[in-house]
Amino acid sequence: MNMAVMQAQMQPEIQRGYADDARACADILLDWVRETPWVPELWTHPETETFVRSLIKRGSVSVLRQGDDAVAGFIDAKDGWLNCLYVAKHARGLGQGKMLIDHAARLNPTGLHLWCFAQNQAAVRFYTRAGFREVARTDGDNDEGLPDIQMYRAGDQNND
Repeated sequence: MNMAVMQAQMQPEIQRGYADDARACADILLDWVRETPWVPELWTHPETETFVRSLIKRGSVSVLRQGDDAVAGFIDAKDGWLNCLYVAKHARGLGQGKMLIDHAARLNPTGLHLWCFAQNQAAVRFYTRAGFREVARTDGDNDEGLPDIQMYRAGDQNND
């Protein structure tokens, strides 16, 4: 097999999420929660998997697949909202989160809103670099009870 074909097969690809992806997505989400000491772990793995499966069922989940077809990240984007974006630890820092944001922007061409925990400064910087700006803050009116920031990215940005 030539090198170009091998590289093409190793490139991550974004696809629609399917019910069989719920477990891998729940693993990625809970891994992030467990490695982030300031985020409380509120739900069990089965509860998280059921939650992700409900998002998949409504058709709003896209998954990032690696060359071996493994899920390396996922988003839930619907009606102008990026409801969640999680990338597996081994896949972070490789531009794959940006790929997912650009995909969400293509799905929502009039603009994209999201909420981000205020304490997650790495995510705030990431979203700012991706064209989002802060539009509101809360003092923790979410399930986790943590202050958060609403951010917005206008539509028609370069998201090729």
